[in-house]
Order: sequence, then structure tokens, then C-alpha cells
Amino acid sequence: MSHEGATSEEFKQIEGKRFKYTYGLGWTYEMYFRSLTRCVYRILSGPLAGRVNFQHAHYQKIRDNVWQCSWLEETGTVVSMVVDFDQQTVKTFATFSRGHWDLPDQAKGWKRNPEDMARWRTLAQKGKDQADKHVLVEHAKMSELTSGQGDLPDIDDSWETM
Repeated sequence: MSHEGATSEEFKQIEGKRFKYTYGLGWTYEMYFRSLTRCVYRILSGPLAGRVNFQHAHYQKIRDNVWQCSWLEETGTVVSMVVDFDQQTVKTFATFSRGHWDLPDQAKGWKRNPEDMARWRTLAQKGKDQADKHVLVEHAKMSELTSGQGDLPDIDDSWETM
């Protein structure tokens, strides 16, 4: 099986883009496509408001200005989003671990803090059965599209993500 992720040349189209978007549920996120292997995000509203994180991202170019970004979180949550920069829309499929979904306050913190990381890994252990995942399918409209990191934390691509 081959890995068909984005090439460095393709990724230049979206590198450094930062955008805010709000799902129909009223949850607002800020996403930054930092590098070919990292995304950084902040949750601004909803049950996970205050969570700031970075992930090992897998990008795929669907066509010009339409991209898929997917990642696995240390909480056991899996996220895959399709971002259309022309239409300024985000379509997301996510499966939350039972721990992450039921205990959102425990999913807050900073990955570089060992206590937070250990707590997040524990969340992944709750509801490991596939049938015990919470599935979320959402559509969002961007409220802001810009470039640069803004006030999101500066990260290093060499930092551990899991």
C-alpha cells in the first residue's frame, strides 16, 4: 500500500494558512496548517473550548484549493476534514473516544505538559470498542481566512505528538 500524501511542492499552496470556522453546533475552531507534517488548532467555543493542540497531520490535495487534513489524537479521537478555500467551507468527520467525549474538561491542557499528555492518553483507554465511539459529521463556514500563526503557540516539527 502506498502513501499518497501531499508533496512539499503541492503543500506550498496551503502552507501557513490559518482560518476560523464554526460548525452548525455553534462550536468555533481556529486551524493553522503549519507544515507538511503539523497542524495547530485552538477550540474557541463549545464543550472543548480552551483546548489548544498540535497534531501530526496527513494532507491530501483533492484539487486546487480543496484539501483533506487528517490526524489521530492522543485522546483516541480521529479527525478528517475537507477544506475548500474557494468556498471557505470545512466538512469534518470525527470519531471521539468515549473518554474524550464524556470528559471534555480533561481533554484541555497543553501537549508539552507531561501531566496533560498522560491524562489525554488515559482518555483514549475509555471506550476502546469501536461501537463505543462518538461519531460527529459536521459542516462549517469560515469566518476568517488569513496567513501566519497569529497568536497560536509556536511549535517544533520534531516534538512528539502521540
